[in-house]
Amino acid sequence: MLGLPGARILSDELGPTFIGFDGDTGAIDHLIVAGANAEAFDKASAPTVTADAFHGSDHRPVVARAEAGHDPTDPEERIEDLLQEIDTRLNELRTLIVD
Repeated sequence: MLGLPGARILSDELGPTFIGFDGDTGAIDHLIVAGANAEAFDKASAPTVTADAFHGSDHRPVVARAEAGHDPTDPEERIEDLLQEIDTRLNELRTLIVD
């Protein structure tokens, strides 16, 4: 999915985020997570807005929280996972630039 291993779209079930728009188009902007701790994140949500703006913006914020204390591996394994992910991303970028 998304061309990123382990990536998840957290906002795919989110309703409209544009204030004052009643259509059923879903979120205007999306929140995506990837990596070793991607599963720690809950689905995205957006606060209810009863005015025509949220702190001056015509968009509601999109928020996702990670499970507190979620740590699937020990620190050394997490570093190795991160280095592997960085290497994977660099290879993807090389492919995009070269091709």
